Amino acid sequence: MLQTRYEGVEGYLKNVVGLTDDDIATIRKNFLVPAPLSPTGPKPLPLARS
Repeated sequence: MLQTRYEGVEGYLKNVVGLTDDDIATIRKNFLVPAPLSPTGPKPLPLARS
C-alpha cells in the first residue's frame, strides 16, 4: 500500500508525516550501520541510498 499510494516509505514520511530530506538522512545515519564482515560468510551488501 505504501509503495502504491506514496511511492514508498520515504514518500509517506515526506508527504504525510512532513519529514524533510535532512530528517530522513539523519534517521538513516542513526539507525543504519554496516554489518560486520564475517570471515566465513559472504560480504554484506552496501546500504541503499536514495
